[in-house]
This record gives sequence, C-alpha cells and structure tokens, in this order.
Amino acid sequence: MLGWILMAGCLPETPPTLISGRVVSSRVGGSPIAGATVVVRDQFGGVHAEATTDNVGLFEADMPREQVIYVEVSSTQHVPTTFTAVAGTESLRVEDGQLWLRSVSQREDLFNEFASCDAILEIEQGDTAVTKVPDEEEIMNGAVIEGEVRLFVAAGQDPDTLPAVTTARLQAVTGNGTIYPACYLDDLGSSDRTLERTGDTGRFAIFGVPNGVMTVESRYDYGAPTEQLDFVDVYVAEGGVVPLYPMYVSMPGN
Repeated sequence: MLGWILMAGCLPETPPTLISGRVVSSRVGGSPIAGATVVVRDQFGGVHAEATTDNVGLFEADMPREQVIYVEVSSTQHVPTTFTAVAGTESLRVEDGQLWLRSVSQREDLFNEFASCDAILEIEQGDTAVTKVPDEEEIMNGAVIEGEVRLFVAAGQDPDTLPAVTTARLQAVTGNGTIYPACYLDDLGSSDRTLERTGDTGRFAIFGVPNGVMTVESRYDYGAPTEQLDFVDVYVAEGGVVPLYPMYVSMPGN
C-alpha cells in the first residue's frame, strides 16, 4: 500500500480550471469596478473560491469542473448580483459586459417599476406545492430575480436583438417546493397587477425570494400545441439581485 501511495504522489497534478473576467458598474455602458468581491459558488451554492477585482475590474479565480456554477459579485456601493454559468474542463473567460452590478438605487427602482406587485395572483400549483406571496417587508428586504424573456434563435446572436416572448408565465421554485410567482409589465412597460404573463417587453420580476439555490421556470405559448417549459438554476444572495438578461427559452420542439 505504501508503494502505491508513493507512486500516486508522483503523478502530474491536474492544472487548475480558472474563471476570469471584468466586473463593470451597469449592464449597458458600465465602467470597471476596482475592489469588487467575486465569489465563485458550486452547483449547491457552496463557496468554491473568492477573488477581488484589480484597478481595471479584472479578476481570476479557481472554479469547479463540469457543473453549473454561480458567480456572485458585490461592492460597497452595490448589492450582491449573481450570474449562472456552466463550467467545463477548460478555463472560462467571461466576455466583457456580462458581469455587472446593480446599485442600491437601481434595486429600489425595480420596486417602483413593478409597483403593483403587492397583489400577485396565485398561480396553478400541484397538490404539495405552496405559493408564497411576499408581504411588503419581505419585498423591500428580500432579494429580487428579474429580467426579460427572449427566444433563443441562434448561438452568437446579440441577446437584445432576439424576439421578446410575450406569453411567458414565470415562477421561482425553492428546493423544498415553495413557489414564488412573478410580476409583469404591460405592453407599454407599466406595472399592472392583473397581468399573469409577460407582455411586449418580456419583462418580469420575482420579489422577496430567500437566499440559496432555486430554479426559475418559464412556461410559455409560442405556437406549439402545448405550453412549453424552460428553466434555469440560480443562486440568490441575501438581499441581492439575480438579473436574467435574457431568460432564454427555446423554439417549440427544441
């Protein structure tokens, strides 16, 4: 047994798999943020590595292999903002503009933009599911999952040019099966408490969600005989924001 241990110790080490990128101050036209904290989390939400951005917003950190990972970025002037990625067997360089932060004021703007969210309609649910409609305190202090639903057409296409999905019904589902339903904007971009699906903007927001890993589901009608379902796993930081720009859905039958 000792000989086997000595032989194993002579085997070449597996090179680390790294994730790198630049953290900027906003989704469009953001400037680099120096001193931002970057936390790389594994598929269960556990901390795998941490890094700090340099004076031009760049970072590099170890990442787990061949699984969904979550990249959480934060700074003193911004709320924790989290993105989902898929790690393979090689290092990953995140394109500029894909890691950005929501400021405290921008998070407050979301509450104002979706002002009618206090009257969320309950959605259809299974026998064991529980629908959670957050109260005002939970909305103000809790995290937000928000974004816009767009139809995935072809790889490499600018996400902002993809068609908005106007018939999507979204919800966040926790590991214990609790459902957090979404709020929507009307076709003109105004908050409307009666809406049950996305309009022309494709925009949605889910308020008061708890900390941890959960699944965002999107059910939509896009010309298929039956309603389509797509989903993405996300990690929600306490009091943070998960921006999904876009929340991709597939062509019917794909």
